[in-house]
Amino acid sequence: MKRFASVDGSSAVTFLVLLAVLASMLSMTNYMNERESVQGFWRSRMAALSLSDRLRQTSDDLTRMVRLYAVTGDPLYRDYFDEILAIRNGEAPRPRNYFTTPYWDIVLNSGERFGEPGPAIPIRTLANRAGMLEEENALLQQAEDASNALAVIENEIMAVIASAIEDGDGDYLLEGETLEAMRRLHSQEYHGAKAEIMSNLAELGRNVRATFGVARRNLIALSTSSMRDNIILLALTLALVAVDLWVQWRRKGLKAALESRARGIGLVAAVLAFALIVLSLSLFTNFLRDQPAVSKTISERVAAREFSDSLRQTSDDLTRMARLYAVTGEARYREYFDEILDIRNGIKPRPDEYFDLPYWDIVLDTGIRPGSASQTAAIRSLASTAGLSPAELAEFGKAEDASNALAIIENEVMDVVDESLAASGGEYALEGESLEAMLRLHGAEYHAAKALVMQPLVELERLVQEQYDTWINGTISFITQSLFTGYHAIIAAFLLLSVSIWLRRR
Repeated sequence: MKRFASVDGSSAVTFLVLLAVLASMLSMTNYMNERESVQGFWRSRMAALSLSDRLRQTSDDLTRMVRLYAVTGDPLYRDYFDEILAIRNGEAPRPRNYFTTPYWDIVLNSGERFGEPGPAIPIRTLANRAGMLEEENALLQQAEDASNALAVIENEIMAVIASAIEDGDGDYLLEGETLEAMRRLHSQEYHGAKAEIMSNLAELGRNVRATFGVARRNLIALSTSSMRDNIILLALTLALVAVDLWVQWRRKGLKAALESRARGIGLVAAVLAFALIVLSLSLFTNFLRDQPAVSKTISERVAAREFSDSLRQTSDDLTRMARLYAVTGEARYREYFDEILDIRNGIKPRPDEYFDLPYWDIVLDTGIRPGSASQTAAIRSLASTAGLSPAELAEFGKAEDASNALAIIENEVMDVVDESLAASGGEYALEGESLEAMLRLHGAEYHAAKALVMQPLVELERLVQEQYDTWINGTISFITQSLFTGYHAIIAAFLLLSVSIWLRRR
């Protein structure tokens, strides 16, 4: 009777061991499949996030070129405008570093093309590859429709400029129709059409950011819950294997087990299975323990990337306001310029979603300031909290110094405009010194100074992205290797336990 109870108890423990290992194996199989799906969506969201930011930059590049053409009459700028459109539409090859360098700032400064030409891919194809969702494709279509509407205005203006150049045998004067055409590019009509594009692109970016955050949280939640469940299952399995080995020891003893070759092999197999379960438990526990640190680093790197993008946007906003003031003489543009600087320097509060919305496009169009006042913090303070490395902070410092140097030119030009307005009793005419000052903001000196700002900002972005890619690829590779090792260790443990039980039951 005692022997029967012992055998029955051993069989029950053995059955529970196999059941626990099988449950852990199936749970890990399910997790690995779900993780691949969720991680794939997360990566596609990263690509979509990058693309949404670049679309806004492309729109600004087009505006910059058409305004330069209207101000200077230099056909080179119309060529650049057409090339940007051709690249966007997939009719011309996109340089491989087109989105990761201040491509057009460098071209405007030096006239040199750099980087190898890449494939000619329409922006719509890039959007599809990035896994844009249905509502995001709808926003992209709305932005394209608004861009086409803006192109009607731009082409009408460029036709006037081209006609004037032809009539003047290559000479170009800002007067009469050409002056009116140029001013149209700096008018409320243009601001409204431009804001329509940028608002749709900003909404696209906001949607991508939201879903990116959801995808990241889902990945973290899935990993945390699955690892916790598997750790519990493995701990239970480990205890059951230990009980099974103890029962076998009590029944036969080591000497008796080793007298039979089959039983000896079975015992060794069970011990190996025990060791493999310990290995899996250790790997999964380390994974769960390191998860918060990995999540924190991802957040810091994403924040650093968005910070570098926001710096570029601030620099472009300052350029835009200085040029608008020099062209129109409207006091509000200098006020906006000073406000942008005050926000950057932490003198005035930064509005909510300042960098997520096309903030100044909305202000230019409607005069309404979206959002409410948020924190008051200098851009340098934001840099220190964005998790930038020493090398990244050094590039930021270079950009800030270059921006301060550029501000000297901008303020000198705006001072000339102030003097012209004061001398004329508030009436502004683009002639004489005011015309020369305005042209200075569109000339080679300004292009060179602007490139000095943008180059370190793009180098900052490159460093941020490079460090992120290196870290995330290494981390994902290590995590994947650990998970696969633990997963296959469980499978091996299940097979060893099955063999052990079979041999011990012979």
